[in-house]
Amino acid sequence: MFESERRDRYVSAAVLVLAALGAFRLFLTTRYGLIPDECYYWLWSKFPDWCYFSKGPLVAWTISLGTAVCGDTEIGVRWPAVVLHVATGWLMFSFARRLFGGRAALSTLMVAMTVPLFAIGGIVMTIDPLSVFFWAAAAVACWGAWRQPTWSGWLLVGAMVGLGFLAKFTNALQGVCIGLFLLLTREGRVVLRTPKPWAGVAVALALTAPFWIWNARHGWVTMGHLADRGALDEPFRLSLSEFWQFVTLQAVVFSPLLWLGVVAAVAWGIWRLGREGGWRRGLVDGGWRDERIFYLLCQSVPLVGFFAVFALNDAGQPNWTVPGYVTALILAGGLWHAACRRRRGYRAYAWAAIGFSLLMTAALHDTRPFRLRPEDDPLARVRGWSEVANRVDRAVRENGADFIVAENYGLAAALTWQLRDRGLGRTNHVFAVRDPRGRIHNQFDLWPTYENRLGQTAIFVSTRKGTPDELRAQFGSFEYLTDPEWIEEGGLPVMRLRLSVFRDFRGFGR
Repeated sequence: MFESERRDRYVSAAVLVLAALGAFRLFLTTRYGLIPDECYYWLWSKFPDWCYFSKGPLVAWTISLGTAVCGDTEIGVRWPAVVLHVATGWLMFSFARRLFGGRAALSTLMVAMTVPLFAIGGIVMTIDPLSVFFWAAAAVACWGAWRQPTWSGWLLVGAMVGLGFLAKFTNALQGVCIGLFLLLTREGRVVLRTPKPWAGVAVALALTAPFWIWNARHGWVTMGHLADRGALDEPFRLSLSEFWQFVTLQAVVFSPLLWLGVVAAVAWGIWRLGREGGWRRGLVDGGWRDERIFYLLCQSVPLVGFFAVFALNDAGQPNWTVPGYVTALILAGGLWHAACRRRRGYRAYAWAAIGFSLLMTAALHDTRPFRLRPEDDPLARVRGWSEVANRVDRAVRENGADFIVAENYGLAAALTWQLRDRGLGRTNHVFAVRDPRGRIHNQFDLWPTYENRLGQTAIFVSTRKGTPDELRAQFGSFEYLTDPEWIEEGGLPVMRLRLSVFRDFRGFGR
């Protein structure tokens, strides 16, 4: 009876923690303006499709659901991120509880909620909250399907991997992670001889169909974008500086002490598997003494290792590896919990790591006291947009402009969001600069553009000093309305802005 009460106590504590954090982060969704990427995905939701230039359709579909409930507001765009964050936290707690017990699971949850990048993902509605949730859901479902193979279990695994792919293409690598685990365990090899996991594969592949069909109809633009984003369209060059940047960014966004603790747990887990059963025996015979550790490593190391190899050529973005840290954190929670019960030094490090991570996450809520440079301030992207919109609005009215052209897709999407209630933010009034050669660089290039607005006047919005030569060639004349000037909020510079007026649009390619 006492053991049951103790287990219920940990579950109740986890529910209270997640409920409190969910309510707090729901409040925070209204405190900060949308970042350009959120505006971009919100704009996608206004053009329902099976896929988009750089991402799958799930983020747009999710935002469409959010705004259908709460309107085109910050909370309307972001409340799904809060729900996904809470749901991911619950999946991590319940899975850790199953593997290591309630106390270790609660510790894992508390640590995960302090990770700076995870905290941001609990507020900002991008592809990452969806990706992390479906990775966690697939990891939990796969463990259950491996322990008790059922048709429903493996179909659920396939559905979670497939939906994860529609959120972020990185999630396709989870299929590799699952395949490795099944091939390298005795029970997994038995399961692979049955049709059940292959039915899950069929479900996952079926869910990726929108991506393939849409890209086949649009000249495989997403494949070209992914090759460019990962520097795959350039010769591979070994760069230790790029790899060091990758490592540094990983440590910073996950909090340095916590990240080192997770890396130590992964290394510890690998060493422990070799010591207890031997790697040769495990890899050849599939006989792992502690299959919990091997499973969690399989769900983490291949993904992080994949991007680490790529980082030898290009550092990439720190959030690309985020899904792999779901099970790495669970592994760290289980191993560190056991270690802390034995040695005081481990407890001291664990508390220091959690405390420092908590301080970093708290500081992210308001960076103004630190007076950081705009390029170093993670909150600079949410500030100053109202003032930018006011200046652009005034320039449009004073110069009788018919439409707005922005220097990039993020700026165009942010202006569309900010001007949505002023009659200027409709999707046929704000555009990104179009390549006169017809090359596709972003989603704006796949939508109707300003090619039929001959003779009309545009306001060009830029964060740089000059104006693109290709834009000058499209108009009869232009003039600068302002010098490059800093937009400030709360006495701090957040972005540089320059406005120009272009008159007499003559068409593309002249």
